Amino acid sequence: MLMDAYVNSFGGAFHSVDTRLEPMFQLRQTCTARSTFHCDDSVAFLKKFLAQPPLAASGRHFDLIYLDSWDVNWRDLLPSALHGLHEFLSILPALKPGTLMLVDDTPKDASVMARIQPRQLKEFNDFVATFGFAPGKGALIKDYLVKHALGREIAHDYQLLWQF
Repeated sequence: MLMDAYVNSFGGAFHSVDTRLEPMFQLRQTCTARSTFHCDDSVAFLKKFLAQPPLAASGRHFDLIYLDSWDVNWRDLLPSALHGLHEFLSILPALKPGTLMLVDDTPKDASVMARIQPRQLKEFNDFVATFGFAPGKGALIKDYLVKHALGREIAHDYQLLWQF
């Protein structure tokens, strides 16, 4: 609803995708026509969405991306990170200078994890000891961005905010 209010105040369009039908039906009733809700896998949706004319033909890009799918399972951390990377790679062609991307569930370090998810701190620390980097939805995304020198980190606590 916050994003719907934003696009109604400042222009643009808001799209949200979820694998569950319930959020789509509930939010359609409370939001305006500037917001569109889709039921699909996020990676499949993003690929189809970006390939659709006139979007593909117009070269339009995203201004803001919020990646918050695939809840992190702190006992099995790689699936959500891989899914997040696949989401990011699917939107990479639609990023422009100035685009902001926010990725949820991406703790910066053990101190953040201890504050936000203290019950999962052991799993977090075990992952860091095994793989050498902090886990989370955006862990592989951040690694890709740093290695390819794409954009810059704006903020990183429990969420990762990046600007291209």
